[in-house]
Amino acid sequence: MEISLLIIISLFIIGILFGIVASAVGIGGGLMYVPFLIFIMGESGSDASYISTFAIVFTSSSGFLKFKSQGRVDIKTGLIYLIFAIPGTYLGAVLAENELNEELMKGLFAVFVGISAIRGILKAYLVKNDNTDVDTKIEFSTSEEDGLIHKIKYRKLVDEDGKIFEYEVRLGIGVLFAFIGGLLAGLLGIGGGIIFVPLLTIISAVPIHIAIATSTAMIMIITLISVIIRTNERINNGTFDLSFLLNHGLPLGLGSVIGAYIGAKKVKKIDSKNLLTGFWLIALIASFRMIFDVIF
Repeated sequence: MEISLLIIISLFIIGILFGIVASAVGIGGGLMYVPFLIFIMGESGSDASYISTFAIVFTSSSGFLKFKSQGRVDIKTGLIYLIFAIPGTYLGAVLAENELNEELMKGLFAVFVGISAIRGILKAYLVKNDNTDVDTKIEFSTSEEDGLIHKIKYRKLVDEDGKIFEYEVRLGIGVLFAFIGGLLAGLLGIGGGIIFVPLLTIISAVPIHIAIATSTAMIMIITLISVIIRTNERINNGTFDLSFLLNHGLPLGLGSVIGAYIGAKKVKKIDSKNLLTGFWLIALIASFRMIFDVIF
């Protein structure tokens, strides 16, 4: 498939812009990539989600490396949730490449995201800014045998600036949301951050800056898995087109590497209230856009 140099350059620039936003709020970028590819580039829903997933591998990898160097990735918590997210990713990726009608799924997801975004924006104004030396002051529980929903793990991270993040991670019911996040990532090409960030902050009580970094690490893993699965499915179905993937996905991905690095570098200077508000505003816009896609 031939593509003009102008389009390749434009995709590269778009990748930079989307990468900055995605890395700053801990999402893969699919909430921006997919609508752009469908409405601006005229791609089908399946192709748009496939290209988006490919680009997100670059975005999240760049963001992860920067966050890891900053010491803000909660690796233990991320690995626990990945155990449940990966099976969801596999299921979603297979469904996405086998003529699944995505309209109902998109509609339900859009409504869910919209409601969550409105609630999240309201809650963001109740969050106290955490640009202090100690991010979270807590009273620690003495028991880890409170049952599945209330199981608690203590964490303490110190970033490159010496800032202390001390908190308790509440595990249990969050594994269900991890599975859902993986499923949506594989199916819709959205990365999963729209689920993982609320999962980590609201359900698991992880500080927002740590949640964004950890979400980015999780996204890197599940999108890589999703790309491998979907590529294999396309090869088996005889629909794989390497030039199509490279001409569209590679410029977006390479641009997002630069953008994600910038976003990850700047995010630690933004307070929690602004981060949460920005994240949910993006989610709300994406929700309206997806509803528009389903209706029209």
